[in-house]
Amino acid sequence: MIRREAKRMKKAKKKGKSYSQGWFERQSRRFMSVLLCSSMLSTSVANTAAFAAATSEGGDERQEFSLEKEVLRQAIRDAAKKGKTVKEDAFTFSGDEEETYEGLFEEGNLYELHPDFEKKNDRLTLKMYARLEDEEDMDQYTISGNEEIIFLMTNSSSKERTGRILVDGRASAWMTVAPFGEVKKQVELETEEAVPAEIENEVKEPESAVSAGSEDITEEDTALEDDVKEQENASDTGKNQIKEETSDPEKQDETEQKAQEPNTGDSEDTSDIKEEPEAADDKKDLSEPDSENENEKADMDASDADTSDSENDSAQDEDSVQVSRSAHFSMFLTSAAMASPPDAEEEDENDENEKNKAIVGDEAEEDNFERILGDSYETVGIKNASAAAFVTSAMELGLTDVAVLSAVEVEEIPHWQISKSKKATNLDENFESQVTLSLPSAEEKLENDIVFVLDKSTSVQLENEALEMLKELQAQAKENGAKVKVGVVIFNKEAHKSDFMDLGTQYDAIAAAIRENISSGTNLSAGILAGKKMLDEDTQVAAGRKSLVLLSDGITYIFGEKPTAVAWGFENDGSEHSWAGPDNWILKYGNNKALSEDEWNERLGTIKAQMDAQGDEFDHSYEPGDLTPCTPPDEGKKYANSVDKALYLSYEAYLEAAKEQYHCYAMPIGSSAGESYPWGPSFVKYLADGKTVSFEDIKNDILYAVDRDSTVEDYMGWVKDDYNFDLKSIDRLTVGGRELSKWKDGNTVYFGNEDVNAAQYRFKVEYDPSDKEGGEHFIWTMNEAVKNNEPVQLTYTVKLVNPKNNPGESYGRYDEDGSEEYDGLYTNQKAVLHPVGSDQEKGKTEVFSKPTVSYTIPGGELPTIPEGGTSKSKTAEQLDENFKSQVALSLPSAEEQLVSDVVLVLDKSTSTGLKEQALEMLQNLKKEVQEKGAKVKVGVVLFNKEAHTDGFMDLETQYEAIEAAICQEIKSGTNLHAGILAGKSMLDQDTGVADERKTLVVVSDGITYMFNENPTAVAWGFMADSPKHFAGPDNWKSKYGNNQAPTDWNAWLTGIGARLSEQKDTHDYPYGTEPDASLITPVEKAGNYVNSIDKALYLSYEAYAQAASEGYHCYAMPITPPGTASNYEWGMNFMRYLANGKQVSFDSIENDILYAVDKGSVVKDYMGYVKEDYNFDFDHLDQLTVGGKALSMYQEGNTWYFGDGEPGPQNYRFKVVYDAGNKAETEMFTWYINEPVSNFAPVQLTYTVKLINPKTADGTYGKYDRDGSQHYEGLYTNQEAVLYPVDSRGNEYRPEEFPKPTVSYVVEHGSQEPGSDPTPTPNPGNNGGGSHGGHGGGSSSGSKKSSTTTASGPAAQPTEPVTPVVPEPQPVVPAEGLPKTGDTDRMDVPMALLAIGMMAAAYVLMTGRKKTEE
Repeated sequence: MIRREAKRMKKAKKKGKSYSQGWFERQSRRFMSVLLCSSMLSTSVANTAAFAAATSEGGDERQEFSLEKEVLRQAIRDAAKKGKTVKEDAFTFSGDEEETYEGLFEEGNLYELHPDFEKKNDRLTLKMYARLEDEEDMDQYTISGNEEIIFLMTNSSSKERTGRILVDGRASAWMTVAPFGEVKKQVELETEEAVPAEIENEVKEPESAVSAGSEDITEEDTALEDDVKEQENASDTGKNQIKEETSDPEKQDETEQKAQEPNTGDSEDTSDIKEEPEAADDKKDLSEPDSENENEKADMDASDADTSDSENDSAQDEDSVQVSRSAHFSMFLTSAAMASPPDAEEEDENDENEKNKAIVGDEAEEDNFERILGDSYETVGIKNASAAAFVTSAMELGLTDVAVLSAVEVEEIPHWQISKSKKATNLDENFESQVTLSLPSAEEKLENDIVFVLDKSTSVQLENEALEMLKELQAQAKENGAKVKVGVVIFNKEAHKSDFMDLGTQYDAIAAAIRENISSGTNLSAGILAGKKMLDEDTQVAAGRKSLVLLSDGITYIFGEKPTAVAWGFENDGSEHSWAGPDNWILKYGNNKALSEDEWNERLGTIKAQMDAQGDEFDHSYEPGDLTPCTPPDEGKKYANSVDKALYLSYEAYLEAAKEQYHCYAMPIGSSAGESYPWGPSFVKYLADGKTVSFEDIKNDILYAVDRDSTVEDYMGWVKDDYNFDLKSIDRLTVGGRELSKWKDGNTVYFGNEDVNAAQYRFKVEYDPSDKEGGEHFIWTMNEAVKNNEPVQLTYTVKLVNPKNNPGESYGRYDEDGSEEYDGLYTNQKAVLHPVGSDQEKGKTEVFSKPTVSYTIPGGELPTIPEGGTSKSKTAEQLDENFKSQVALSLPSAEEQLVSDVVLVLDKSTSTGLKEQALEMLQNLKKEVQEKGAKVKVGVVLFNKEAHTDGFMDLETQYEAIEAAICQEIKSGTNLHAGILAGKSMLDQDTGVADERKTLVVVSDGITYMFNENPTAVAWGFMADSPKHFAGPDNWKSKYGNNQAPTDWNAWLTGIGARLSEQKDTHDYPYGTEPDASLITPVEKAGNYVNSIDKALYLSYEAYAQAASEGYHCYAMPITPPGTASNYEWGMNFMRYLANGKQVSFDSIENDILYAVDKGSVVKDYMGYVKEDYNFDFDHLDQLTVGGKALSMYQEGNTWYFGDGEPGPQNYRFKVVYDAGNKAETEMFTWYINEPVSNFAPVQLTYTVKLINPKTADGTYGKYDRDGSQHYEGLYTNQEAVLYPVDSRGNEYRPEEFPKPTVSYVVEHGSQEPGSDPTPTPNPGNNGGGSHGGHGGGSSSGSKKSSTTTASGPAAQPTEPVTPVVPEPQPVVPAEGLPKTGDTDRMDVPMALLAIGMMAAAYVLMTGRKKTEE
């Protein structure tokens, strides 16, 4: 656009147009206009008169042209395909703007468009053109977005007409098209103007001399010509702003009302002189990057003020045209004075504002349309009509075919959950459990944190309200002995935070922090991040007891802990800029309006997509003025600017705080800046979920969990045909630990003071037995507010009324508080809180956690099939001279070679599809072992009536042989037992591979009826149509009457096992031969004997269980048999039983082979301790290695992060959290695994412990066992280390204990003086027993070390916990006298007089230049 404008100017100069012509007359008219403006400014009278004249005689007629994007897009494609461009001679323009339009419609790739569109009336006509890019194949033209789109509105009437363009609900600025008569007048005036004799002589020089640019045109003449142009442009700018304002339909209506005169005339005489009644507030604010500091303009240089005034008050030429140029981006216009901001010091906010100004034309106009940004051109004559053009781009209209960034879906800011808990004791011998509901949670300490995040513009009134709330909280805390800590963050361009202060003892310091005054800039995200960080770092307070209170007008344009902005490029009147300020918003979006929740969701999603695309390439340390390098100025819509990024990062920081379950409140503060930039307060309201929050609300949320009339519905545990819990009794209710009196009336229990009854109570529980199954429940009603600092607990007892009775069986998994989220024996189906807030509004229902219980039926001999364990090891070095030992935890075991065995046991019926899946798994394994330098050996067992195998093959070098073995085809019989035995035998014999690295995969339909290595069957007699004794799959139905599986395989197998112990092999015979008659069981007693299927299934189960008990990873995969064989349901069901009911695939097997454990696995390690015997303290962490390579380590307080580069809380592969506990039995650390641990790249965590109380009496203590393999009792470096594994499918498995190494040392007196204490000396070579027995009996581990208490961890000395150091905040010196956001300044009489004086000086300058010209 800039390039073409320069071309037009060059073209105009070539034509040799003289600017001397009519100079004096024009300057005289300007002078009269100056006097008129001065009079209007000083008297404030002319405004009304001018507007009255304009509205009564303007005759404005409005026209809208409505188009659809898709229709316009197709019109461009059609024009490109047609290939007919517009010729230069197609237009004949006249008037002042003739050259401008000739340049606009210059010959080239300009195409006329013919889309269908809607219009209100025919007052104006519309033609459309597009300047397209050169492409090789115009038939398949791709719209890039850079195309120039020209809308030409034509007026053939004698009246002034106004129109605009609508494209899918977006609107251009209103454009007024003067009648042709006025354009004709301009032409006539130019030809009729009298020329002074001196100038006339100059004009009458030979044409050739003028056109050739000879020496007759001097440098002075050129300077004058440029100066005249500049003044005319400045005059036009001021006039254009006035014109665009009055073209706003809403403002015209207001003007008409004020003048009390209807707009009835068509006269054109006074339409040139139009003045706006008063500069709108938001228009004034838009000219400043940080209008939050408006009063700071009072210190501006007089010259700056005069410049502004002269722009607004510049006189209008009577020849001025009717259409102004809009000030929109990317073709936004601004005055020359504002195009290049002057240099200034960063500390001077006044200069900062001056540097970052933007003047936006008609955006005071508020309607329901988002603005289409573009250039509006002045009226021109075209044949016998007048026309005006609006020019924009295909990208601005959204017509591009190029992939546009999709908006990212933003997360909803969650509301915090009410603090609550539910616990259940495990079932006792009577199958009873005691359940406790707590409001708030019973585990929380009575402490609260409150952090205020205050915008520098926060009013004194709001500060006083906050302090009044704190006064009331202070009084409440004293009553119940609770503790409240308060932190204050005040932000300008940076965040300034206090330390936490105790509300009970430091109220005055809190008040001083809240009332501190600062200025300069608005970095909202830094404020929120600083507040969240304060809450994060206080680990002693529960998340539900932390509050973040944000007060801001939301007008932010800086981000980052260190002030940062985006160098976002844009154009202003042909000049390029990239400063950061609140006006960046309107420069990009065309308005400052507030957004709805849906609009904010969409806007933030788009901003996030843009941020992701551009990264931080254009981010710079914030400074006033232009930043470079910047984004392309003509592509502003594509990039996130400073306001965008500051808002998104503020939303993100607030979201993260809310996700932590902190109580987050966002309160918009009132300010004049907020009125000028409504999007700011609208954003803060969006953070608040549209709710209006008061300090009274916040106080009540801090004081109370729920209010009166809140209820809890609790349904007893029940699953049809499985288990049923009944309510046995309502036991007690406590408030703040004090038990209330209880009074029962039928099925209702009332709790209260000593005189409690149905009329006066504090709580009640109403029991509804219903059907004593799924509908059994009670309702607990609160008749008073529940205080956060006085928890209420209801305890009751439930009983399992239908326990199972299978001997030796265990049912359920115990989870006291439901935190593990097990599926199983829930004491309650659900417990639902229906909260009522302190405002008596009902909140969203919330669900309590669901504890689970377990029990075991004594007896039973059938062993369960164990799951393969996780390879792991733990070693400890012998104590050194400082009584320290280095301990290493390894996953998988550090001692193992990186070799694995995989044996596939395949039924002859295995489908081709499954074989292909097995081969795909092996191919993936092959790639992995090649990368890691590991080794995998594969064995294949195919079975029919016998098992067939060729031994182990190397996966890397013998893959083709493995593939051939898997794809063999065999037939005849199914001997599952033989197949499993063969597979197990292969694994047993490979003693060079650790058991945990051996995998057995059994694939079968389970339809087996022979057994043993050599096929064997039972001579089982039965009656069919005649007595029979053959072995086959139909034996099942012959014995059990159907082909269905047993309801309980455990019970069935136990029964078969008992009969086999009696029957033994007395009726067995080689399968395929005819048994001796003496071997056949009696037909009439067929039900009392084990047949071939019974024995084959039992022996298959037994072999599979033995393989699992070896520690091999065993997998059973049922396959659907072909044809009628699928009728034997018991076969596939048996395979599912072997798999423990789990779905197994080759994908999951592959992951189990590749990975020891997956992300989410945890290790808890408790330091060695036996009361009054020995105590090991955690000394320090040494390193963590993966595949032998040490990861980077970063410590933050009691937490260590391990990973690549610079690990931290948001970027780590492993994490270790230390808990000092009581430095005795509860001292421990938790190792969090945040990625899969490869079996071929072991992970090893190494740390050091120290024995802090060695014995002093002579003797040898402990026995050294480096890896715990000797199972000595004694000096354990650790009580226990437990792995809580998660597999690649996210399944949690039973906890597994690491081995327990032991250490030893020797104490010798030597030649010490009598009475002196002997010095203990460790003896690394000692492996003997303790002569005094000290430490020898340390088998008791004491109480388990839990992580319920958080404490500071060690650094250099384990006995001196280190508290993380928080840097001292730098003192902030407020700039005295600087106003706050929203302060305004008003023009006074001296300023007006000064403006008039400056105008007079301008007139003198102009007349002086005329004399020079003469």
